[in-house]
Amino acid sequence: MSEKFRHPGPPKTWPQVQILRRVWKAGAALRGKFDTHFAELDLPMIEFDLISALGNTEGLKMKDLAAAMITTPSNVTRVCAVMEEKGLLKRERSKASDREVIASLTPAGEKLFRDTFAKTVNQTAAILDSALDKDDQKTLAALLQRLLDGLADEKRG
Repeated sequence: MSEKFRHPGPPKTWPQVQILRRVWKAGAALRGKFDTHFAELDLPMIEFDLISALGNTEGLKMKDLAAAMITTPSNVTRVCAVMEEKGLLKRERSKASDREVIASLTPAGEKLFRDTFAKTVNQTAAILDSALDKDDQKTLAALLQRLLDGLADEKRG
């Protein structure tokens, strides 16, 4: 027996389905706009995400780095290995605990951070400013944070 729908009406009219589709479409549109930007920087987006998380820090525990990034923990480890091979990142055992590994940028990684971070933040502002006014941006940021918090609570519970 097939499962019944939880709500009345056609699913395409449900706000839940509309939100999911719009978030996915917005994500795809943003990725498309940033693909060109990151290609010009000769820097994959995931590597930028890593250097932006580590930039202006003394380093982060791998679990904290994974929490800060927009990817899975296993992918963080893979990206760290690639960045290490490029001489942009180093990983060392923590002085506080042998079980903890601290990731930090090398001087070359710090330079890459300085060379790309402001450009990317300015690109982000230009893209979003062209689509939403400041009040809408604040509202959207708050709503998306509530969604992320709710999804994190659901995962824990």
